[in-house]
Amino acid sequence: MFEKTLKICLIGVTVCLMAGPVCAESEWDFYGSVRLSTFQDNFSKEASSTGKDRSNMSLDMNSNSRIGAKIKNDEFNAGFEYGSTPNLRKLFGRWKTEYGHLMIGQHYTPANIVISNQTHNGGGALLNVGGLYTGRNPQILFKTKIGLMFSAVKPNAYDTVGLGNTTTSLPAIEARYDFTAGRLSGGVVYGTKSFKSESTTKSVSVSASVMGAFARVKLGATKFAFNIISSTNPGNYGQWLEGGSTTATYDASTDSLTNATTTGFILVGSLTISETISFETGYGSQSNKSGISGDKEDETTAIYVQLPIKWTSAIFITPEIGFYDYVKDSSGTKKGSNTYFGVNWKFDF
Repeated sequence: MFEKTLKICLIGVTVCLMAGPVCAESEWDFYGSVRLSTFQDNFSKEASSTGKDRSNMSLDMNSNSRIGAKIKNDEFNAGFEYGSTPNLRKLFGRWKTEYGHLMIGQHYTPANIVISNQTHNGGGALLNVGGLYTGRNPQILFKTKIGLMFSAVKPNAYDTVGLGNTTTSLPAIEARYDFTAGRLSGGVVYGTKSFKSESTTKSVSVSASVMGAFARVKLGATKFAFNIISSTNPGNYGQWLEGGSTTATYDASTDSLTNATTTGFILVGSLTISETISFETGYGSQSNKSGISGDKEDETTAIYVQLPIKWTSAIFITPEIGFYDYVKDSSGTKKGSNTYFGVNWKFDF
């Protein structure tokens, strides 16, 4: 392990010596964030894997803990970020032009909307219950100075048709527009991708898309935020969602493909009580439809209340309680609920 680390350091030093002026002119700013969850989850018997009411205490590192660096000079900025797995979260470079900036590498794609600070579920932010999260993926992105951006994204093929092989001919395409008007800010996002599931005798094309809109408004010490989403075959797109009925269904007997759809929304309100204490509550609702005749909606709702506390300039403690209602699945079977409470700990450095 020591020899491997030494080799990496030597390679880094050699690159900097060869690059000379570039390394000397660039500013490096290292940072990190340790995030730990201590939560008690109380599942009803329908939501429990044991078939009876079950409680579970967790004390875990959040997957959104990170360590990384920001690098910049007059011509470009770049950065990298690793998570606690460890896993690569970000590795990117941005080149600034008079029209905007060009970014290449792995980063959040345009089709992501985050308006909640919910800490449960590893900093879940209600993203899987009414939100829109498609992750950090390799991409080529151009953002204009007026807030409009376009991106060609790695076309991951989440194949549920299952004919054996998948092929893609184009990247996923995502677009986003952000705006600010006084106390109001917001934006719209859109993403689309397609792939083929193929066997030696059959080829089925699957298309998937995600879209959403969001708005935030600040009224003194109070803030409100809202988003709405609508997706077609979101499971095939790679959107993070609760429940089933999110992917296209293929019927080999009739050679037909049925598209699934998802709609949802999130509403968040927060209040700054003092320099050290604030309050936030959020509600999310999501409905998945398989599109198959006779299937019902697969619904989920969630609500939380939290009291973020800024203990020091680097340490943040967030007590939080919440409730998930998994309602029913597409067959009409009750899925139960989860009531949780606990504390999220964050140490930034």
